[in-house]
Amino acid sequence: MARWAAFELGRMGRSGFFHVLGAQGIARIVTVIQGLILARILTREDLGRYAVFSSVLAIGGIISQAGIPSALSRFTTLANSDYQRDRLKNSAVMISILWSLIIGVVLGFSPLSHLLSTEPWIWRVLPLSLIILPLGSLTQACLSWLHGMNRLKRKSLLESVSSISTLVIVLGGAAVWEVSGAALGRAIAVLASGLLLVVATRTKPGFHGGYPPGFWRYAFFSLLSASFSTMIHTADTLVLSALRIDSGIIGDYRVAAMVYMGLSMIPSAAMHTVFPSLVRSFGEGQDLSGRYRSMVIRLVGYGIGMGVIGIFVVPQVVVVIIGSKYAGSFPFIRILSAGLPFRSLVLCAGSMILAMGKPALNFALLIISGSVNIALNIGLVSRIGAEGAAWATLSTEFLSAMGGTAAVVLMLRGKQSE
Repeated sequence: MARWAAFELGRMGRSGFFHVLGAQGIARIVTVIQGLILARILTREDLGRYAVFSSVLAIGGIISQAGIPSALSRFTTLANSDYQRDRLKNSAVMISILWSLIIGVVLGFSPLSHLLSTEPWIWRVLPLSLIILPLGSLTQACLSWLHGMNRLKRKSLLESVSSISTLVIVLGGAAVWEVSGAALGRAIAVLASGLLLVVATRTKPGFHGGYPPGFWRYAFFSLLSASFSTMIHTADTLVLSALRIDSGIIGDYRVAAMVYMGLSMIPSAAMHTVFPSLVRSFGEGQDLSGRYRSMVIRLVGYGIGMGVIGIFVVPQVVVVIIGSKYAGSFPFIRILSAGLPFRSLVLCAGSMILAMGKPALNFALLIISGSVNIALNIGLVSRIGAEGAAWATLSTEFLSAMGGTAAVVLMLRGKQSE
């Protein structure tokens, strides 16, 4: 298994499977575990409310980060000295925090929450975004800096500690004060994570200037791309809420979304880990065609296997873990699982396009798929109910996979003909 999962990571001189899981995998596993235990602690309705709260924070988090983590990951890799890398990190973190405060005020103290939901609980807890978003941006910037520095062991350790701490704090809050305790625990956990990363990376926010040429252009397009990418995976929950679907049904959908996240963990963690290596290889003028084919074959094979497990096995496992009260999630799980092979293609294509320095192309593809996703969500949910959200996600993954793969193939052919 370790040898299979490592595929191209051997080129980085690392023990493949550990770093595939270590970079993001452990954090994703902990997130899924947290979600499943929350599902067991909370009622279906409260889980649905927490899902809407988390989805709003996900969209707000991407906007508040302003594309800076992605740009830091790439330009830290390309910087010429540790001094430049430190100055770049400290300046970027400072701007990210200030911008996040603005977004936190907008989300927490504007009428936006009333448009998204009729739930007074959501209106009361969204002001926590003024704490969660700035500290979340700081955490992600520090982790991306470690990623760009290729300090994957340290990044993996810190990300794992942060995730496990969040698990304990959020579940502790939920056990004492139910859904409100989970939301408050989220704010406390992100504070602890932010302090940990500041100390571990010796970050001293300040304005130093001297950003590399192209940094903010890359950050801008990364922001737009990440916004639409996140929208694809949160629009379903927000549309369900905005169209006044029952909170219990949203809770069922949340369980299915967590299962989908868990089953797609390996491709996501693998591409995140490989990214710095792809950037360096492209910068050195290497032909990436062989590596791309290798990644596609292995990860799509994984997606097919996980899709079969998701359709035929996972529903029975869900009953055992969190009980039969979430039997309504089974149709959602089966529909979403069918999209796992396409998800692998999307992740491979996105990493290749960004590694080859084409954030504008990545954004163009995502804005198309994101717009289609929102339209499909609104149309299908209005027409056939909550299952329409799952079909919208499956359709979007397919379209994104076809468009991204075609773009990468054309780019690689063009590079070979130069």
